[in-house]
Order: sequence, then structure tokens, then C-alpha cells
Amino acid sequence: MILTNTFLAHDSPVNVIALSCDGTIMLTAADDGYLIAWDLKTGYKLQELNCVFHGPVISVRWIDLGKGDNLAFVFGCADGTLQVYQRDDDQTPFIFCSSTSAHNGFVQYLSFDPNHGRIASAGGGTVHVWKLNAGGILESMTTDVNDEGYMLQSVHFCNNGTNVVLCYCESHEVLCYSVDPWSLKWARQLSTRIGHSILSRDRQTLFGSNLVSGVDQYKFPLLERVRSYSYPIVRNRIMQVGTLGTQLVIGGDDGFAHLYDTTTGRLLQMLEHTRDKRHSS
Repeated sequence: MILTNTFLAHDSPVNVIALSCDGTIMLTAADDGYLIAWDLKTGYKLQELNCVFHGPVISVRWIDLGKGDNLAFVFGCADGTLQVYQRDDDQTPFIFCSSTSAHNGFVQYLSFDPNHGRIASAGGGTVHVWKLNAGGILESMTTDVNDEGYMLQSVHFCNNGTNVVLCYCESHEVLCYSVDPWSLKWARQLSTRIGHSILSRDRQTLFGSNLVSGVDQYKFPLLERVRSYSYPIVRNRIMQVGTLGTQLVIGGDDGFAHLYDTTTGRLLQMLEHTRDKRHSS
């Protein structure tokens, strides 16, 4: 991979990045309370949303309100609210649809199920599942999870959206629930803590940072560890993990992202963050 552009606009650390399904728009959300939409073809800013009143923007996810893949998104803030924005077509700006008080604490993670039009949110140690209507209004569905004080780090839809998987940091637990009706299907425990985690597109593999040595790869849903991706850790922080086909990208605390081949486990490249080329307008 080669560096093509550096996007410079936020005044504080960027918490999450989301690419539209067609790869034309990138959303960035940061501690400064701003969410920015970027045109990846031109490299320039499309729109800037000021959410400072709600605190840092922690999570964001593209959603489909029935008009297309890159026309709506939801994001979660430090005050526990979920904000939904949409636009009519790719030539118009995103406009506000709804704001929902979802959690007592920041919204850690968001997932979207296109099969049933549902959103799952993790925050404050709890999970909520929401039914999304065409107007961008969130309707709460029944969820009942025992709050034992552990940090719920991420939530993922699986089995065509009929189930959700919860990953807990300190307890090492992975729980699977049926969404409707809500019921526990299975519970398993990993040998390490679970930081940021993702399910592969085919829902056959779970990747999770272990907060010790790097990222572990598991068969899903059996959760048998297949491979570990280890690298030097200077400051132990929860780093983002992402996949692109058979490639795995892991954030680092030293100014580099690590690019691996998941079929061989081989390190392909160290991606350095620089400011050689920038776009700020």
C-alpha cells in the first residue's frame, strides 16, 4: 500500500473511521465533538457536524433507511446519545433525523443489521437493540443482560441478524443472544481480555485485541484460536482492528499501523502516519 492523502481537520484524537459500502465517502469522528464526511475521490471535506454539546463522538456506523448504502449513518456520543442523519441523494447534505438517549455512559460500539433494519449499541456496560424506521427514528426492543460491572466492549450481529454477540473486556466473556425473542443462546470465555473486536464479513472469524501482545484470530462461533498477530506494545491501549479481504489492519501506539495476511499470518507492511499530503478544506 502507498500513502495517497492525509486528511487533517480534527483538533483532538480520532476515535473511529467508517467507509461507505461503495467506498466513496469516509466518516471521521473525534474527541473534539465533530463528525466529518469526506469525499474519497477528491480528498476534500463534504460536511462537518458540530456535536460538541454531546461530548466526544465515540462510534459511527453507516445504515440503510431504504434509499441506499451511503445516504444515512448513526453515531454515538460520550453522553450516551445516538444521532441519526440522512440525505435524499448523493448531491445533498446530510440532515438531522433523530436523537435518542440510549446509555448511561458513552456509546462504545455500534452495529447495523440490514436484514431487519436494526441497530445494536453498546455503552455503559449494557446493550440495546433498536428497530429503525424509514424516518430514522429508533424504537427500543427488549434486551435484558445482567450488569455485573464489566465493560461491554463490542456488539456484533450474526446469523443474518437474528442473533447478537457481546464481547466483554475484563471477564473475557463472549455471549450470544437471540434478538426476537430475546434469550441467551450460548456463553463462552476466552483466555485473554477482549479489547476492540470485529467479525469477518462472512461471520466465520472473530478478531480481537488481547491487550497483552496483539490481536488473536478465532474460528466463530466455536472460538478456537487459529492464529495470533503479535507486535511490540509501548502503551497498552485499545486499538482499532479492521479487515480488507484477506488482509488485517491493526492500529498501533507507535505511529504505525500493521498490515497482515490472514491466510499466512505474515506481516505485509508497516503503515506510517505522516503529514506529507493533507486536505483540510
